[in-house]
Amino acid sequence: MSTRSDKKAWRNTESFGDLGQLMADWLEGRIRYWPAYCGSRVDSETRHLVPVLAAANRAGFLTTCSQPGDDAKARGSRWRQKAAVQGFVHDRALHRRIVSTAKSAGLIVIDGPAGGSGRRGIPVTDRDGKPVTWFGEAEPAAELREFWGEVGAYRQLAESRDVVVIDPEWDRDDRLWAALARAVR
Repeated sequence: MSTRSDKKAWRNTESFGDLGQLMADWLEGRIRYWPAYCGSRVDSETRHLVPVLAAANRAGFLTTCSQPGDDAKARGSRWRQKAAVQGFVHDRALHRRIVSTAKSAGLIVIDGPAGGSGRRGIPVTDRDGKPVTWFGEAEPAAELREFWGEVGAYRQLAESRDVVVIDPEWDRDDRLWAALARAVR
């Protein structure tokens, strides 16, 4: 598919499920575009997460940002990451499963309405002990419209829940993804 046809596919979505299917297609390399992202492929650090992320999207958790837990040295610095995922859930039963499964696994859950405001994020990446990336900040309604307003299923997206799941432990890369896989089965 070309980027033009990818954009058209997003504009032609009729349901929240269509959004999740397209995101799964992007994760698996079948399309090269999704709204609100400049890259055409999954970052190399995230490739091993594609199976669980694609399954989550197909189940109805539209993931928009994720990272593995990691501890690495790069360019003379120590980089640490907490495993984290953020996205939107429209189905209430799935929402309850994701939240309850994550909490039962000892994970942090940040949950609010899509297009909310005033929510602070949690540092999930640090460089030499200084935070550089946060997950969980609310995406205001204006930003939601700016990035997603042209998708056909925008109304369902705007009515969904903005859900963030974070592993509280630096560098751990198994607990969150196992919990997410259980929740979306």
